[in-house]
Amino acid sequence: MGFSAMEPASLAVIRFTRVGPDGGTVFIQNPRWSDAQFIIHTFDVILNGNIVSLEAVAPVANFTANVTEGNAPLTVRFTDKSAGNVTAWSWAFGDGNISTEQHPVHTYWAPGNYIVNLTVMNNAGSNTMTRPGYISATVRGDFNKDGEVDISDVSKVAYMVVGKVAADSDADFNGNGKVDIGDAAKIAYFSVGKIEAL
Repeated sequence: MGFSAMEPASLAVIRFTRVGPDGGTVFIQNPRWSDAQFIIHTFDVILNGNIVSLEAVAPVANFTANVTEGNAPLTVRFTDKSAGNVTAWSWAFGDGNISTEQHPVHTYWAPGNYIVNLTVMNNAGSNTMTRPGYISATVRGDFNKDGEVDISDVSKVAYMVVGKVAADSDADFNGNGKVDIGDAAKIAYFSVGKIEAL
């Protein structure tokens, strides 16, 4: 929190209402900000003899992610962008896992669309942001997005090899920098269970 005033600084006094670690309430005028033992509940600005009481406000949750879609396992770095004085974070990633870190990193191991919740808190209250379907972890090789690798995906990679459709770097299963007959063979074997992974 902060404030500004046009009057000379000598006319202003800041008086904090705080609760100490033992639960007792104390009033401190012009305290140092480094006093981490206390939690600020309210503070008054006494200016020219007039008291203006300012109450602490709850933060407003907001967050972003460095990636929101990709093949499982998908590792996502979340960044807290919340406004206000946040003292605690509670994340729910939509797959049963949670975190209390400010900027957590989470891996989605199974394909699916995941809702992400962030709740931020301070002594004045809490606020939650919910992003439905924010993270989409997909099946590698599932180019038609039906949740499995089937004959249509095999055909699509074959078309990439012969230039009928544009090549997709996700179809470079053998990692040689291009989509070729080896990739077409690999997805074909995977679709019929001859190999376990692409």
